[in-house]
Amino acid sequence: SKEIFVCPEGPGRLRRPIHPFPGGIPSFPSTETYLTATRSGAAVAMPSAKKKSKKKSGSSLTPLERIQSLSLISRVSSEIESHLGLQDRTLSEFVVHLAETQPSHTFHGTLASNGADLPPEVAAHIHRMVAEMSPRVARKVRKREAAAAERAA
Repeated sequence: SKEIFVCPEGPGRLRRPIHPFPGGIPSFPSTETYLTATRSGAAVAMPSAKKKSKKKSGSSLTPLERIQSLSLISRVSSEIESHLGLQDRTLSEFVVHLAETQPSHTFHGTLASNGADLPPEVAAHIHRMVAEMSPRVARKVRKREAAAAERAA
């Protein structure tokens, strides 16, 4: 048997009930109980909040690099719009990612295998633009140059 709930969007709309806790909602001490117990010195078990772990890696962008990246995505988006008539930020971000990770000679083939029918000249232009403007590519180049200088020294 299905339970029927009145949806807040309007009368007469039906939706299936959602049961995130099949055995019932677990009971946790309220905030008032916690504060009262801690003031009196009693121990109260509170559920631990799951912390979102932020990866501390060298790949996070600085605010300036983030602005440069957004500018690059905008430029790629306008190129794709002028050649394909599509204006999609997600597509532009994907193309930028491919250009950052693929060498220039395989970039057009990678685009074609992912369903992008761009002329080779346009693909080469986008790859060149990403290579010149991307803060991630610039960071890789600086790292490579530093490693080469270290080996030479």
